[in-house]
Amino acid sequence: SQVYAQAYEAITGKEFVPDVSGATVLDRIRANLERYF
Repeated sequence: SQVYAQAYEAITGKEFVPDVSGATVLDRIRANLERYF
């Protein structure tokens, strides 16, 4: 997973900050898309 974090940082120029909220991936996707539906 460190390879993906390094790739993210190289591509975006931003520091990778992992989500530690405990929310599932599906919950985060739904929350991020909720305003569009």
